[in-house]
Amino acid sequence: MDTILDKLTEIEDAANRILGRTVEQKAKASQQMKEKTESFDRALQEETEKKIAELRQSLQRQREENLSHLRVYTQEQMDALEAACERDHERLADTLVQRILEA
Repeated sequence: MDTILDKLTEIEDAANRILGRTVEQKAKASQQMKEKTESFDRALQEETEKKIAELRQSLQRQREENLSHLRVYTQEQMDALEAACERDHERLADTLVQRILEA
C-alpha cells in the first residue's frame, strides 16, 4: 500500500512540475507576445507618421505650385486688362464725351 501511495505521490509531484512548467511557459509566451505586439505597434506608428509627413510635404508642394500658377495667371489677366484699358482708353473717352454731348 505504501508503494502505491509513493507512486501516486510521485505521479502527483510530476504532474505539479509539469503544470508549473506549463504556467511558466505560458507566462513566457504571453510576455513574448506582448513584446512583439508592442514592437509591431511602435513600428506601425512610426511608419504611419512617416507616411503622414510625406503626404503633408507632397500636399504643401502641390499647394505652392498651384498658388504659383494662380499668381502667374492672375498677373497675366491683370496685364491684359491694363493693356486693353490703355489701348481702348481714347476710344472709350471719345465715346463717353459723344454721349454726354448728345444728351
